[in-house]
Amino acid sequence: MKLIIFIAISFCYAQNYSLEQAVEVALQNKEALKASALELNASKQDIRSSYSGILPSVRITGSTTESTFPEQAIGFNQSSGEILNNVSSITSASSSFSITQNIYDGGIWWNNIRLAKNNFRITEQFDRQIKTNIIRNVHFAYFNYLKAIQLLDVSRSNLMSSQQQLTLVQQQYDLGSAKKTDLLKAEVRFGQARIDVITNDASVKSAYRNLKNAMGLINSDQDFTIEEVEKPLELIPEFETGFELVQKFNPSVKAKQYQIMSAKLNTKLARGSRLPVISLSASSSGADENLGDAISNSYGDKQRTNASLSISIPIYTGNSISSRIQKAKINVDKQESEYLTQLEDLSVQLEDYLDQLNNYIEVIPINETVLESAEEDLKLSQVRYSQGSTTILEVLNAQVSVVQARSSLVRSKYDAFIQQANLKALLGTLDSEQNN
Repeated sequence: MKLIIFIAISFCYAQNYSLEQAVEVALQNKEALKASALELNASKQDIRSSYSGILPSVRITGSTTESTFPEQAIGFNQSSGEILNNVSSITSASSSFSITQNIYDGGIWWNNIRLAKNNFRITEQFDRQIKTNIIRNVHFAYFNYLKAIQLLDVSRSNLMSSQQQLTLVQQQYDLGSAKKTDLLKAEVRFGQARIDVITNDASVKSAYRNLKNAMGLINSDQDFTIEEVEKPLELIPEFETGFELVQKFNPSVKAKQYQIMSAKLNTKLARGSRLPVISLSASSSGADENLGDAISNSYGDKQRTNASLSISIPIYTGNSISSRIQKAKINVDKQESEYLTQLEDLSVQLEDYLDQLNNYIEVIPINETVLESAEEDLKLSQVRYSQGSTTILEVLNAQVSVVQARSSLVRSKYDAFIQQANLKALLGTLDSEQNN
């Protein structure tokens, strides 16, 4: 009999996220967006409530009462209209059905509905702003993490090159073909390269934590990796086109536009308080000794009906209405002034983003050319040093130039992506792109 043992080996692997997937994870996990969704739902309920000003109010009431007292020879039951003999208690019941309808209130009910719908639009834009901020934060953390990883790769490559150079100089020094100063310079360069690796390694860990927090995974034990972004920078709009997009799609700008509308509607509501209020009401009631008969009497021959038309005209309210109107007008002016200030600030911000992106478009190709030249210069310097036609200082300087060129290219590449995300957030198109 053979004993066969199966050994199960489980392979654990980290989740790999693209930029779009990282954003989706953040939108699912961030508590700020969940709270905003609740606020949006509450605003929807306000719209439903606003229709109460025009819908009729219907009410049904019923009551029963029992009164006890010392025995009396004669008593009267008001519900039934009967005269009672030798009575010590009387039971009575009543029921009523009433309906009240607003006929005219100076447009208050209509403007209340408009105001509730407009406030819902404001809440929608606040929700968009929160979503946009989450997406922008993920872009910022994602590209910073990629940048930190590549800068760590640059520093590790530099450390390896510095170590090889130190080994070569040490051998030459042992053979007497290199000076002590050459060896010291190589050791200094190697030490600096080690420091760069330690510093960049700490930066990678910090950038990873920031990305994890931006994705809403900071309290999770889940580890993950991310994909490189290969797509090029998108076309940069002209200032006039960009400013039109800001006014049309930016959530904070849209919210301010709706806030101006709310202020104007509040002015109409204040003015409506000066106008007459007309309402119509009707009721039907019945009474008897018990509640069941009282309800039946509300609809039978014994029912009592009542109808009334009410007109209320405010004559003098101690300047309260005029004060409300003036305050509402002031608020309109205030909102419009804040809107103009907001546009001025955003126009400056837009111009800065466009200038920086245009600079990156020019700088990145230059950095690529500089890196090619620096790498070629390093190769030539190493060849000349091995032939004894140059000093170690020239080789070390060439290594520094390569490191600086690579680092500059990495920084400019990912900083450009971050700036592009900032521009889209300002234009108000970042969240719509995610939906598509």
